[in-house]
Amino acid sequence: MRRLAPLLALVPVLALAACGGTTPRDAAPSPATPQSTPPAEPAAVAIGPCTPAPEPAGGVADASAEAFQEHAVEVAAAVERYGQKHRDSFAGLWIDWSFHGITAAFTGAPEEHEAALQELATTEVPVRAVKVRHTYAELEQVQRQLENDELGVIPYASAIDVMRNRVELTLGVLDKKTRAALGERFSGDVLCVDGPAPDNLVPEGPQPQRGPAWRLLANEPGVGTVWDTTAAFDQEGYRELWRMLGLDGEPPAVDFEHEIVLHFGPAVSGSCSNIRLDGLRIENDLVLPQIVQPGVQPPACTADANPHTYLLAVERSALPAPPFRVQLGPDVPPGAQDSVTVVESLRAE
Repeated sequence: MRRLAPLLALVPVLALAACGGTTPRDAAPSPATPQSTPPAEPAAVAIGPCTPAPEPAGGVADASAEAFQEHAVEVAAAVERYGQKHRDSFAGLWIDWSFHGITAAFTGAPEEHEAALQELATTEVPVRAVKVRHTYAELEQVQRQLENDELGVIPYASAIDVMRNRVELTLGVLDKKTRAALGERFSGDVLCVDGPAPDNLVPEGPQPQRGPAWRLLANEPGVGTVWDTTAAFDQEGYRELWRMLGLDGEPPAVDFEHEIVLHFGPAVSGSCSNIRLDGLRIENDLVLPQIVQPGVQPPACTADANPHTYLLAVERSALPAPPFRVQLGPDVPPGAQDSVTVVESLRAE
């Protein structure tokens, strides 16, 4: 089980629009706005998916950008301190690119809070207040309730989206039973949930030893290099590759008259290390491994990069005419250009 710490959402990539909702079904309602009729509690809303955040609009242009960035964090910290003194109503804050300022959310009296917050605002960083239904404390309570073993939501990750005033839940697998259990306890106004359906999971199973035009020579987790591909075209190059990767024992036999050796070295998260090579894709001038994550996976993976070595003997007749590229995926991430091997010839140099 992994519970993500709530974020203050002080960066623009999290700039979502705040919206209302109902309180968790076993939580006390937020105080009504003073001198106003308490709003009627809306009907429970079915729990839906967590829609992606919209792209932040614009940002700060021209010479004001530097001044805004210099003061925004300082003003946000001051607004946060103010919010902590009003925890019975405070629902969080965020940098709001829609007006290049700080938005703070409260469950009651937003006009009064906004007036008080003007003392913290600056010329470069204005501050406004908006009204929502759930306090930050109530959203934290929802997170704690998700730890109930009866819900069966393991593995999971949760985070508070202050801009949408809800808790976002991500599951390793989302079946009808789990969705129903969540729906009995929470409303979709306060909780959204994402996760693959059982039918969409990659089936568990052993590592294939061969496939069309290829056979497996080595499958070694924790050994080798990361974000790397290599090709060997003769016995000498093959032995050198075997040694360089730190593989033990004698390399399996390869018929270099009809085969070459390809090495794939993905970067694997230590918390999501259950991977499997299911095949080889040969498309136009690209040769790619089909590396999958079978079964239920953690919804959030650590950012460490661990080696996992796959060595394949591939039939020469199945390969594209040189030059062609050997890559770990169809797209090469920034900074990983060295992971591409360009095969100019099928003969050893």
